[in-house]
Amino acid sequence: MIDDAIEELIELGDYRAAANAYEERGQLAEARDLYERLFDYTRAGQLAEQQGDHIEAVELFLKGNELQRAESVRRRLMAELAEDIPQALALFERRGYFLQAAELAESIGRLEQAADLYAQGSAWDRAGQLYERIGRLREAGEAYETFLRGEPDNPEANLGLGRILQRFGRHKEVIPLLSRALAHPRTLDEAGRRIAFAFFKLQLLEAGRTALEQIGLPRTTDPEAFMRPFEDELMNDADSPAGQPRGASPGGGALEGRYRLEKSLGGRFAASYSARDLLRDRQVTLRFLPGSAEENAPFYDELRRLSQPPAPGHVRILEINPQAGFFATEAIEGRTLLTALRSQKPPNALQCRAFALSALDALIAAHRRGILHGALTPSAVVLMPGGLCLVDDWGLHLLERRMATQTGGPESTFAYRAPELNLGRSADARADLYSVAAVLFRCLRGAAPALGQGGQGWQAWPEPFGAFFTTALAADEGERFPNSDAFRRALLALPWPLVAERRLTPEARPETGSADGDEGPRFVTSPNAPANAPLVTARDTLLHRNVRLLRLPPEDERSIHIVDRLHVLASPESPVFQNILRHDEEEGVIVLEVLREPPLAEAEPHKPLPLLQLAAPLIRALANAHSQNIGLGAVTPQLTRFDGHRLRVPTEGALLSKPQDNAATQIADNQGFWAVLLALIGRPVGDAASPERLLDALLDLKQIASSDRQRLLGDAPDPNTSLANASEWFDELILTVETHLSRRRVYKRLAQLATANRDLSDRERDFLKQKRQALGLDEA
Repeated sequence: MIDDAIEELIELGDYRAAANAYEERGQLAEARDLYERLFDYTRAGQLAEQQGDHIEAVELFLKGNELQRAESVRRRLMAELAEDIPQALALFERRGYFLQAAELAESIGRLEQAADLYAQGSAWDRAGQLYERIGRLREAGEAYETFLRGEPDNPEANLGLGRILQRFGRHKEVIPLLSRALAHPRTLDEAGRRIAFAFFKLQLLEAGRTALEQIGLPRTTDPEAFMRPFEDELMNDADSPAGQPRGASPGGGALEGRYRLEKSLGGRFAASYSARDLLRDRQVTLRFLPGSAEENAPFYDELRRLSQPPAPGHVRILEINPQAGFFATEAIEGRTLLTALRSQKPPNALQCRAFALSALDALIAAHRRGILHGALTPSAVVLMPGGLCLVDDWGLHLLERRMATQTGGPESTFAYRAPELNLGRSADARADLYSVAAVLFRCLRGAAPALGQGGQGWQAWPEPFGAFFTTALAADEGERFPNSDAFRRALLALPWPLVAERRLTPEARPETGSADGDEGPRFVTSPNAPANAPLVTARDTLLHRNVRLLRLPPEDERSIHIVDRLHVLASPESPVFQNILRHDEEEGVIVLEVLREPPLAEAEPHKPLPLLQLAAPLIRALANAHSQNIGLGAVTPQLTRFDGHRLRVPTEGALLSKPQDNAATQIADNQGFWAVLLALIGRPVGDAASPERLLDALLDLKQIASSDRQRLLGDAPDPNTSLANASEWFDELILTVETHLSRRRVYKRLAQLATANRDLSDRERDFLKQKRQALGLDEA
């Protein structure tokens, strides 16, 4: 009977009474669910805490803006070093409580993530310390500089910025900074030593000796001997890859207590080092990845699938350490195929065939595990002593896609990658077969093939070669060999004995793979385009499409913020932004897509709820950009595009704007976002669009109740600031509209039943009438 009574309360919409009844009976899960429906997140969180569900409690407290209660749970988790800390970290970060999230990240050793979160929470001093500790010196310097604008005499920040500038050889600039650090006992000794080093580097020997006296060292100290430790530090910093932990540089301590770095090996996307494994007493190669463990998670997952067990023909992976940001592979004594092709005696055609078959076998082994290489080039094929051949650079395509730095040069991944991958489409094993053919083309002809022209220029070769490469390098994957078996049979059927000893000659001009031997420029602009315009429309002659070219200033005048913005705006977290197709640092050009979606002005008015759901990815992308101090300045009804399925925004203005304009562009994005929504639901935009204007429109359209409007307005984002913390409120708005419309449908149906069945009590009829009037379902 009691259950029936509770069910009746629920059917009548009296959730609070039903929740109280469940709570009295000890059915806390059911009570919690009802409190959530009532938006009583405080009580729901308390029940979750009673049940020992700390993460759910944190989430509910944060939803209810009960930060003090959420803080209490957070500190308990930190004190206990609980396994739930990563989940709690994600909740605080998503809600915009960056300082609390940073402390959680730091407590479990995620120093890079903690530094980024401290920066987002404007705790610039702590951000600077952590950035410096993990070797991200540029970010550390910017953090210290920002902090010193508010506290110019802070000794730790002055000392920190002095250390950073000293590592870049800016000794004259560090002297006033270190002088301020001398005033405090905590920083006196290090500041004194560093200022003496700066004076000695500037050949101001007497000033240096005076500085030594200030910290209790004799004036007779030998400057050369005194400077040697500092010189070693500068040398180590020059060799350290971005994001590498301090103490891991060559000549320093052992990384993770196990590896001693010995020599830099370079690397385009992962800084590679020759190292000694002190535990196993063997030589290894360590590769340090840019970005956090979370950003690189897909890369590490792919490496794990490759290494368990080791696949034949692959460079063997010995250790994967996401938290430290590196992975270890066996040390390889061979040279890359690209190095061999550029040598004074390149491999002959028969040797190149063997290399192609070996690479094919390695790729087939990966395909059986569901892994696509996606980045095979001559640089990824390693020729070992004795004729063995290994394939390296697994997962590189994931890093390229995330970092958006593909240069498109003659030896770039772009030149060897299948067109479907370059266009961002889904791909299968045929994409890797294309790359094998492209690498073999490079071995035989001296240059990567031009798109759709693989079968041209083979007049000096036996006829079957042209036919093979026509099929293997077809732009349409449906016209290529259907599988690896067909590819292998066709490759082996070529008349190799007739060309066995052919090889490239270093003096010969490489063939281009085009019909006339001269491909010409890839991007062609209109003759009428202004010569010095920073942004023009051009024709991509390789992929036959129009693109937007953003011309960068000369390298010595180029601001670092352009590259920072490039990485954020090209992030997979920003799918609604204009795609950045290519970044050619050497040419100083960024290539962007031409947005093809119709202008917003051509769109028909939309129903509010589907529109709000379509707008959610846009506000999340804007929140991500704003949290990293990047404004677009292009979120307006005039510039935003909409095809009925998603909203798109150009990023050209964000790449061209100056850092000092960030605050204004973020405010413009904020107000522009609400203006876009108002325009799409057919409401006048006016001069100042805001969340309040949107709520009024939704109330007028009967999408929310007046009580909903009042509650949401209290927490609404300020239209005169950034959208960094607005996405959670927007999610709450969508949920409120969904709930309100569901209630309207339920009560409307109940009223229809009441009309059909008169056996309802007066109390039930009064209840239904009140609810219908509250929801605007009655004319009265």
